[in-house]
Amino acid sequence: MALLLSELVDTLHCDDAETVERDEVLRFGAYLGNPSAPEAPLPVVVDWERAGKDLLKLGFPRPSPAGALAYVLGWEIYNDLYLPPVEVRDRIYRVGIPVIGGPRSSEGVGTDFAFLLLAALVVPAAEKPETILEACWPDGRRVLASVDEATWTAFEKVLAAVVAGGRRRRVGPTCLRCVHQATCGAWAALGEVLFLKPPTGATPKTEAHRLWLEWVLLRELGKKTEERRKAVANRLMQLAVGGEVDVNGLLRLVVSAQERQTWSFGAVYPALAAAGLWKDDFATIRVGELKKAMSGFPPALRRVLERAARTETVEPSFKEAAAGTERTVTDGLQTSPFIGLHL
Repeated sequence: MALLLSELVDTLHCDDAETVERDEVLRFGAYLGNPSAPEAPLPVVVDWERAGKDLLKLGFPRPSPAGALAYVLGWEIYNDLYLPPVEVRDRIYRVGIPVIGGPRSSEGVGTDFAFLLLAALVVPAAEKPETILEACWPDGRRVLASVDEATWTAFEKVLAAVVAGGRRRRVGPTCLRCVHQATCGAWAALGEVLFLKPPTGATPKTEAHRLWLEWVLLRELGKKTEERRKAVANRLMQLAVGGEVDVNGLLRLVVSAQERQTWSFGAVYPALAAAGLWKDDFATIRVGELKKAMSGFPPALRRVLERAARTETVEPSFKEAAAGTERTVTDGLQTSPFIGLHL
């Protein structure tokens, strides 16, 4: 069975997926591999060209042009996107993935189905080798992710399910690019719990369920606004009992307000330099290093630094649940916040 690579990525979510355009990251990578035939409006192409030049300046090699047939774990996949650059050292494959958009965690990069599929085009995935994915942004950010044998095994099972077909509809990022939103029951059912006021008789559990779904979509699917995302996060924090939020029995979020201290360079350097205690480790300022060193400073100097410190409240993190939402391979085709919707 032969599939287009871009079709295979979208087919992961739904047999009926009919997307009007590729995933943003893959479209950008396809342009880097073949800039002579862009499939995007001119303003987007201009942004891509600028981002591509920035990546080349950072030493990221341009992905190879696509077009050749490749065999991935036993299935014939026509690569209509690009071949990512790969470096092999000591039997470890290091695959570069050019990325645009928001930040991604190491786990999110290492378990992204599209990234693994691209990597499988240039590494012997069937042998389950030790592989490192390196997501690279034009502004210099890089996220390294290790792909171990267990991940390759899970990837093989997911790919088999995708090629075999017969899967139920599953809400995911592809839905935002699909032409069947108006007639899709799964998408309609999801919409019933999003962007709505709490219904009469709602419990903290059901409200947390609705807010968590909205927070995930705002964060992951590109529809977020900072104001609404923070409001959702703050309300989830208010629903915490004993530092935990019960998300309708699906999972428990450990939530706590976080505070951090920061200093301006101008306030710290003169004080430490005058006391002969300045170190280059403080140059950024590295708050952790400075806090560890403060216990050894003279009391008067500590008081000067404490007065110079700024305390600010930052957005709470939902580490346990956020990690689960980024797994697209190892959790058996389930995305944890959507369990229990009975779509």
